[in-house]
Formats: sequence, structure tokens, C-alpha cells
Amino acid sequence: MREYEETFTTVLMASGLPKMMSRVLTCLYTTDAGSLTASELVQRLQVSPASISKAITFLQSQDLIRRERDERRRERYIVDDDVWYQTMIASARSNAQLAETARHGVGILGPGTPAAARLENIARFLDFVGENITRAAEQAREVLYTKAEATSPSSSATRGPLRTTPARTPGKGSTFLTEVLGHTATGVCRFVRGTPVRIRHRVAEL
Repeated sequence: MREYEETFTTVLMASGLPKMMSRVLTCLYTTDAGSLTASELVQRLQVSPASISKAITFLQSQDLIRRERDERRRERYIVDDDVWYQTMIASARSNAQLAETARHGVGILGPGTPAAARLENIARFLDFVGENITRAAEQAREVLYTKAEATSPSSSATRGPLRTTPARTPGKGSTFLTEVLGHTATGVCRFVRGTPVRIRHRVAEL
């Protein structure tokens, strides 16, 4: 288990997330409840309360986690499963914007030129990929909410077709997790809260 947590943390760090933030996020994702208090995080990670507080503040600012109060009025920090769906939607929108920009260049460079043809091919490719990402994300969204007792091989055949769920506006965490998933992992600089983040791993390496 510890080896897996270290691997997960390393992948998040390689995608631009600082080490402590990566450790906290990994800890939350690998606990059954999907939520922990600050004191529980301190105990599990063996770090200072100040380190946890700083990590929590950052992760909340990126919409990667949220806080709620439990029945004992303790603040619990919770991972938002839907952020993975929002990540895919953010990827599709990023593709659409890039495709539009490429297609705009076709008119500027002049139809029939090699450069214009190259840009048109890029636009067509990104349109196709973006449309399929959106369609797949909508169809698979409910998978993110499948309960543990429904994940056995026998139950998967009886759950029926996936249903679509109304979309909501992607948060900042969606942009970051796009990097984690490797959709834009081609060495291109992205920004997380104004800080350049260079991706060093491609999809196959993740």
C-alpha cells in the first residue's frame, strides 16, 4: 500500500503539484471514506499541522477538495469524485478553443497553402477528439459514483447502460487534473494559480 501511495504521489508531483499537496491528495483518495480531518492527516502523514493547513488551502483553491462539518462539528476534507468528469470536459473545451484558433489561421494564411492545410488538419483532428471526449465523459460519468459493492464482475453486467448527468462548470482543479491525466502532457507550459507548470510525462508513461 505504501509503495502504491508513493507512486501515486510521484505522478501527481510530476504533473506539477507540490509534494505535500500531492501526499495529502493521495491520502484522501486512498482512504475508504474519501475524507479525513486535519488531525487525521497529520497522524497519517507524520507532518506538522501547519504543513497540512498549507496543503489544504492550496487544494481547496484549486477545487480539488472541499470541506464539510461532520456530526461532531469537525471539519472534514473531502475529495470530489466529479472533478475527473470536469477534467474531461475542460480538456474538450481546450481542444475546441485550439481547433477554432487553428481554423482561423487557415483564412489568414490562405486556403490551398501547405501551412493552411496543416492548420486545417489540426483543427479537424482536435474537433474529432474533443467531441469524443465529451461524449465518453457524459456516458461514463456515473462510473465515478459506483459504490464498492457494485464493482464485482457479476454486477457490472447487470447495471445496464450508462446514463448522462447534467454538466456543471469545471473548476480550477479540472485544469490541473487535465495535466495529471496527460491530455496536454507534451511538455507544454500550463499555469496553476499563475505558476508555470511543465509536464514531463506523456500518457504512455503515466
